[in-house]
Amino acid sequence: MKQFYARYTPELVEEVTGVPKQQLLELAALYGATGQPGKAGTLLYAMGGTQHTTGVQIIRSYTLLQQLLGNMGVPGGGINALRGRATSRAPRTWRCCSTSSPGTWPLPARPPTHLEGLSGERDPQGQLLDQ
Repeated sequence: MKQFYARYTPELVEEVTGVPKQQLLELAALYGATGQPGKAGTLLYAMGGTQHTTGVQIIRSYTLLQQLLGNMGVPGGGINALRGRATSRAPRTWRCCSTSSPGTWPLPARPPTHLEGLSGERDPQGQLLDQ
């Protein structure tokens, strides 16, 4: 991989993407610093990366980068797809749905102790009501 990517010099990347060389180098140093013990980096992407003829390769490149940095399988690391719809999968993807956890794994039927006694009903201002 090192040999393959060696041809992508900062100058070439600047020419192709329009991102100034100095900004590219700063970003690479900043994100590259997540690849050490005690650090983690995550990649969040929406539809932009997938809506290309090379979308599969784009997302695959995210996984390769994260694996090379050691950012997979660690708290705060990984790759997270953001969805733009307020239906079914979107809340789980955003990690804001109370019935799922990161990675969209279902939670047990019994609520955690700190949520016991909540009915799930809301008042007109949207606040949860106790049973």
